[in-house]
Amino acid sequence: MQSKYTSLEELGDNILEPQDVLTFLGSTHYLVSNNALLNEGNGSPNDEIFTILGVDKNKFCEESYGYHPMPPHQLVWGQFPTTKLKDFDALTRVAKKLFELCKEKQKTAL
Repeated sequence: MQSKYTSLEELGDNILEPQDVLTFLGSTHYLVSNNALLNEGNGSPNDEIFTILGVDKNKFCEESYGYHPMPPHQLVWGQFPTTKLKDFDALTRVAKKLFELCKEKQKTAL
């Protein structure tokens, strides 16, 4: 069953599953796949959220996943750093950290 999350509080202790939808900053929607988060925006790169937040996607994901994502030289432009296949715990950790950064960004924008 597909779940939709728009905040860290909504995600809570849940573990992400395939087809869940995450909404960051009110308008950036991501679909959970078996090894990454996929941006649902028309023509938007999958790594758009990292650009918006101004963070290094590879370092951020490595810290969140607890291991190296796909080597940077193997990533194509705009790709979300991948987890091991079906590592939904790692995807959940990265989503929680992204929600935290989004919350901080929204506070500083006020």
